[in-house]
Amino acid sequence: MGRQANTSARARAGAPSLTKLGNTCAAYRAQDYALALTSSPSVMTRALIAMDTAACLRVD
Repeated sequence: MGRQANTSARARAGAPSLTKLGNTCAAYRAQDYALALTSSPSVMTRALIAMDTAACLRVD
């Protein structure tokens, strides 16, 4: 796993935590950051981010 992929994984992992804490603004930023770091069209990464985005919308 390269440095960029590792950074993307950490960014992706932080978003659900922020959502659960109710900090949806920071969660949206983390989601955008993770998507920007994802160089390949990873279906799993995009699906996990989409699920977290849906959770943010529910909280908002």
